[in-house]
Amino acid sequence: MPDSTNPAETVVKKKKQIRKQEARKFLGTDAEFMSKSRVKHKHFTVKLPQFTAFDADFDITYANNWVAKIEFCESITSDKTTVNQLEIIKGNLDLKVSELTAKVNEVEFYALKAFKDEPGILHEFQFNKVNRPDQYSKDFIINVYVIHLIAQQDYLAELTTAGMPPSLLTELDTIKSEVSQLELEHEKFKRTRIKRTRLRIKDMNELFDYYDTVRRAAQIIFVDNPIEAELFVIK
Repeated sequence: MPDSTNPAETVVKKKKQIRKQEARKFLGTDAEFMSKSRVKHKHFTVKLPQFTAFDADFDITYANNWVAKIEFCESITSDKTTVNQLEIIKGNLDLKVSELTAKVNEVEFYALKAFKDEPGILHEFQFNKVNRPDQYSKDFIINVYVIHLIAQQDYLAELTTAGMPPSLLTELDTIKSEVSQLELEHEKFKRTRIKRTRLRIKDMNELFDYYDTVRRAAQIIFVDNPIEAELFVIK
C-alpha cells in the first residue's frame, strides 16, 4: 500500500529513525565503518606484540575473531537491498490490485445492465469503494469479497442473464486470493525489515566493540606516542 502522508505518522517515522541512529555506537554508514575497521585491524596486527604485552587477551585469536566479525558484517544484507526487495513485493501487489479492480469493473458492467432500472440493488454492491486501484487500502479487499459474495449468492441469475461470462466470478475469486496473499507477504516483509535492521545494528555494534577496545588500549600503550595512538582512532 502507498505510504501515508499523515503528519502524525511522519512524526512517528522520524522518531523511529532517531531511535535507530541512537542504537548504533558509531557515526557514518555501515559500509564506511567496516572499511575503516579493516584499516584499524591491519594496524592492530602490525602492533600485536605491544598489545599482547599490555594484555594477554590481545592475541592472534582476538585478531582472528575481529576480522571474522568484519567479514560477517560485510555479508549482511544491506538496508538498501531490503528496501529494493520490499519495493518488488509492493510492485507485484500493485499490479495484482489493478487486475482485481479490472475484474470488479467487469462485474459492475453487467450489474449496470442487469439492474439499470433498479438503482437500489446497484447501491448494495457499492462498486465505488473499489473502482480506483490508487485508493487501495486494507478495506479494499474486504469490499471486493463482499461484492463477490453479493454477485455469487444473491444475483448470479440476473448477472448471467445480462451476459456475464460464467468464468468471471471464478477469475475474480482467484485474483482476490492472490491479492490477499501478496498483502500478507508485503506486511510480513515490512516486519522482516525491522528484524534485519535490529540484527544488523547488533552485529555492527559488536564489531564496534572490537575496535573500541583496541582504541582505548592504544591510548595507554602509546601514551608517549600520540601519532601512533591516533592510528587507532576512527574519524
